[in-house]
Amino acid sequence: MKIVIIGGVAAGTNAAVRARRNSEEAEIVIYDRDVDVAHAGFATHYAVGGQVDSMDDLVPKKPKWFKEYYNIDVHTSHEVTSIDHERKTVFVKNLTTDEEFEDTYDALVFANGTVFGVPPVFRGREFDNLFQIKNVQRGRKLQNYINETNPKTAVVIGTGYIGLGVSEQLTKAGIKVRTLDFLKYPMAQLDHDMSTYIADILEENDVKFHGNEGVVELTANGKYLEHVITSQGNDYEADLYILATGVRPNTALAESIGVELGETRAIAVNDKMETNLPGVYAVGDVAEAYHAITKEPMYLPLATTATKMGRIAGDVITGGDLRFRGILGTSAVRLFGQTIAATGMTEIAAREKGYDPVVLTTTQPDVLKFMGGKDMLIKAVADPETETLLGVQMIGPEGVERRIDVFATAMTLGAKVSDLFHLDLAFTPPISTPKDPVMYTGMALTNALDNSPLIMPEDLVQMMEEKEEVVIVDVRNEEAYEKEHIEDAINIPLKSLRENMDQLDPEKRTVVYCNSGQTSYNAQRILLNNEFKEVYNLSGGNNNYQIVLKDIQKNRE
Repeated sequence: MKIVIIGGVAAGTNAAVRARRNSEEAEIVIYDRDVDVAHAGFATHYAVGGQVDSMDDLVPKKPKWFKEYYNIDVHTSHEVTSIDHERKTVFVKNLTTDEEFEDTYDALVFANGTVFGVPPVFRGREFDNLFQIKNVQRGRKLQNYINETNPKTAVVIGTGYIGLGVSEQLTKAGIKVRTLDFLKYPMAQLDHDMSTYIADILEENDVKFHGNEGVVELTANGKYLEHVITSQGNDYEADLYILATGVRPNTALAESIGVELGETRAIAVNDKMETNLPGVYAVGDVAEAYHAITKEPMYLPLATTATKMGRIAGDVITGGDLRFRGILGTSAVRLFGQTIAATGMTEIAAREKGYDPVVLTTTQPDVLKFMGGKDMLIKAVADPETETLLGVQMIGPEGVERRIDVFATAMTLGAKVSDLFHLDLAFTPPISTPKDPVMYTGMALTNALDNSPLIMPEDLVQMMEEKEEVVIVDVRNEEAYEKEHIEDAINIPLKSLRENMDQLDPEKRTVVYCNSGQTSYNAQRILLNNEFKEVYNLSGGNNNYQIVLKDIQKNRE
């Protein structure tokens, strides 16, 4: 058997290595048009910012290594220009020598990743001070430009994972950064109330964020981009521009031989990574995945998914029984000392899919407060019908990545929210709390599903605007109440609630709140245990309410 793999980054090399581990007889060849193979292109901005010592560290393995250790033939700077699938032949061009030749295959694997998503105003235009980051070579060019020209200002267009990471690293390199996005919020794949925190993180670190500002016009002097003009009519000037507006699957070559695309416009594959054509596979960023919960197609280019897909394809081709089980889209980004992470569905996505979810927003310390614990913001979404966790989003300075992985594991294994409390998680004062945030989230969601309902800030705002009868009780201390409180709320601190319940009507709908939702849960239980008919705990407390209210008011301006 001869296996030809087009693309030699995470997906392609993992397919090759797995196939070799299963079979010594197979002939395995990788063609990649890049000069590097198996590179960590997703980390190039960390080398630019000095967090990685050298760009060379991002290319730990060379073609010679794959030949010596795995007997895999890797050809860099080689582009597969066309394919004759009937003859099972690929046509290859050596980009160094311009030599063209043919090669044959029994199994063909598309692992050729993505192409840049480029806004219309930038298409067909190149500038010496405009950069897009995807591979190590592009990272080297950016680093060389910074070293040679010493830019003082930069505009980063796009605020997804790469845009945020680049903004942080350029700032650390001493460059004044401004970020633009045609969407209203950074990291728009999160819920708005979480994305708002990210905008605040940027601003707190002297990085300007401008939402709802797509670039519509460019002003240049020859090959030097001087200004970008946005949809809001604003004119921004910088020494350096980074275009981080995402990618799309590189499907043209596959389509040319009749490979079918899925709903997401990536290559459609089954759980064996097989396409519609016999003997043809697709893996990594060029392939369509599916959501582990909804089972619906999704496209989310991540190195973790690429690695799994590649390994599965290599196993299947050589007779193995690995199968793809879907993904949750678990991901994280580190931004100015804060980790932003998510897994599964957002509240918005859950509602779009027809769920009527229970939504918990809370803050919990990563370790005990007397050990220096710092709060993590957690937003969790659960399905009341099945009592399963649908998704979690988290932001915090420490411990976020560990908790998001536990949530993802629980979701993958089909745990109910009540199961989270029973997890036997490690505890020692410097690294955790006796009631870990994962456990607390499970407890709070279970309470909400059972008999302690939550109310979202948006619903309370609507209730108040529509003049619905509701009694709002602030159970914080008087000082916190005087500093800031919800309009028309009455202040009855928790410690005096039992003695002052006669101020409240047990027949009326009541909403209780504190700063984050934990103290108000205690108040909710007191009232419900004293035969109050309808008592809600405000999800996320006053902190979350004020952010949501501000966002609602801003949208109406």
